[in-house]
Amino acid sequence: MVGYKSSHVAFFDYNTTKVENSFEFFPAEEEEGEVVCMDAHELQPQLVTGHLNGTLNVFDFKQMKVIQTTDCVPEEEDKKNGVYIQSIKYFNNCANIIVGLSNGNINLYDAKGTLQNVIEKAHTQKHDEGVNCLLAIQNFAGSTKQGATSSNMPFFVSGGADGCMKVFEHTQYQVPIPEKPEQSEGKDLAKAEEKEPKKEEPTNWYDYSLQ
Repeated sequence: MVGYKSSHVAFFDYNTTKVENSFEFFPAEEEEGEVVCMDAHELQPQLVTGHLNGTLNVFDFKQMKVIQTTDCVPEEEDKKNGVYIQSIKYFNNCANIIVGLSNGNINLYDAKGTLQNVIEKAHTQKHDEGVNCLLAIQNFAGSTKQGATSSNMPFFVSGGADGCMKVFEHTQYQVPIPEKPEQSEGKDLAKAEEKEPKKEEPTNWYDYSLQ
């Protein structure tokens, strides 16, 4: 699989080295649709791509169509400053997608493209040139019966233009949902609505930096 500046992705036959199929993500007039980075799903016939315009696409290469799109650079100010997706990686048994941005931030999304967490300015110590690469740390001892390697270890590595390699641990847990007021008789619904909801604690990140 090869991504191009023209926003095309091409699929080559391993034996013949010839192009079997290709797909264009954006029209030819879309100058910032360049495919900057991509990663293949471990089990599904899917490909996640990161583009110069800040778009994340999940592409099904059996159906040859985009099945999900996420704007990773939603702020207009960031778009004006040319922030784009610089690196991308499936993570946590492909339940998450990590995105490294050119402004040094690292975003964590779930498989549906919902933003779960942001590590701000992970790589801006020497140069403001972003997150060059991402690597999910594999659990090589936990292979499945089919022989596929499990990637359920909660660690990933990032490398930046600042010359630093950082190892992050991601601890996941569900954020408690505020309880709805009971509808039974004898309850003061007004007071129930005023009840302070449970605090939503952020996901924990641990930074083991090697500089």
